[in-house]
Amino acid sequence: MTTALTDYLTRLSDSITQQKPSRLSKLFNQTSDPIQHVLRALHSETRGKVEKNYLANVIHRRGTALGLEDEWKTIVLERVWAGWMEENESWIEAYESQKLCINTYIRYISNNPSTCTSWVLPPLYTLLRDLQTLSSNASSEHFRREATSNNNNNNNALTTTSGGDIGLYEESTARIIQSAFKLCVSDRSNPPTLSLRKGVYKTASCLMGWYFKIDRTNLSKQLVRAVNSDPTLPKLESYKMADRVTWSYYLGLLAFRAGEDEVAGGHLGWAFERCLAGSRRNQELILKHLIPARLRLGLFPSPHLLAQYPKIERLYGKFIAAIRVGDVKAYDRALERLQSGEIAEEASTVEADADAGAGGMGMDQEMDVEVDGMGVDVGVWMALERGREVCLRGLMRGVWIACDKESRIPISAFKLALRHQGIEVDEDEAECLVAGMIWKGYMKGYISHEKRTVVLAKSGPFPALSKRVKPTGG
Repeated sequence: MTTALTDYLTRLSDSITQQKPSRLSKLFNQTSDPIQHVLRALHSETRGKVEKNYLANVIHRRGTALGLEDEWKTIVLERVWAGWMEENESWIEAYESQKLCINTYIRYISNNPSTCTSWVLPPLYTLLRDLQTLSSNASSEHFRREATSNNNNNNNALTTTSGGDIGLYEESTARIIQSAFKLCVSDRSNPPTLSLRKGVYKTASCLMGWYFKIDRTNLSKQLVRAVNSDPTLPKLESYKMADRVTWSYYLGLLAFRAGEDEVAGGHLGWAFERCLAGSRRNQELILKHLIPARLRLGLFPSPHLLAQYPKIERLYGKFIAAIRVGDVKAYDRALERLQSGEIAEEASTVEADADAGAGGMGMDQEMDVEVDGMGVDVGVWMALERGREVCLRGLMRGVWIACDKESRIPISAFKLALRHQGIEVDEDEAECLVAGMIWKGYMKGYISHEKRTVVLAKSGPFPALSKRVKPTGG
């Protein structure tokens, strides 16, 4: 074990001295050969029984001989111990060691601004990625421990206190990523080519993705304001395309979840157009949100595009077909399939990482952030429910065309059209549906309640979806 650790520490010392970010990143990566070699040696020498104090003494002696500073010894100790705890599925202990490792690394960078320039960023991303992986496992272990404790106390159900702590480690992870972001944004001493500010958008995107994961959308908005309001930051155009694509994706996702379809479509469309052709998972993830955002604007993906992404076609194909012909019943059936999980099961193989693939969503593979899968998240569900209005507009426009585009159409005509599709409503309900369409700007006109007639505008009674006048909240 001492030989393996000596080799590890020697390689780490050389990476620091020579400022080799890729080598240092590999040394920090849980799945890499250097870490795994040390862990195998630990297991072989101690037969699986390792004391942290013993490991600390070995690292201190060998590290001192190599001239490593105390902070680096702590970083190595906590990183190796986190790996050892992870191998033994002691997730809470692994998480706490990884957290201490990162905090020490960030503190060391802050205290040594002249030598810790932009080369220290890739190793930081590696450490953050592994922390994110450990976070969910640590929370699950915490939940299991609390559940066992409650069961031992003869409680029939989990208490509110135990349930409220489930996100403890996710919240802690958010604070650590925020520290990394602040570290980058606060570097004003180094020139642009060496500045930690090169990592501003990468860490900001990482933090935004994590906020989505833990359902802290309000913090995402604050983060965007903080980035946009800093006049000293280099222009976004000066950053790598990978970082810009990721940032645009998250801006689009934020707007999408707020129901701002036009804004979301702009950001997501920009990200999709510039996403690397080989980053298929990222393209699918963008399309998952881009398509429903654009449906309300009357913009449909081409059959050629859908044919290239079968999972996306399975997810949205029936919705698109229903909107094209104004088939509200078919749209409702598609919503029911989505709600039952049938569609999600068909498309469940799409991964949910927002950053897989260097340059794809902008994050190197060292920094994957799970947001949601190809299943139904709240944002997608709400967007598709709003999309039903577009389908209903299509049906009502079809009635208008069938009535030779007359300006006066009886409510009963809309009722009959719905009945023809298998949707039974009385005239009062049909009138309410028409009134809703008028109020939301899908139709121009008014209702004569006494005559049970819709009086449509003679010019443009069905405005283009991109030009409709939306009511507040519509």
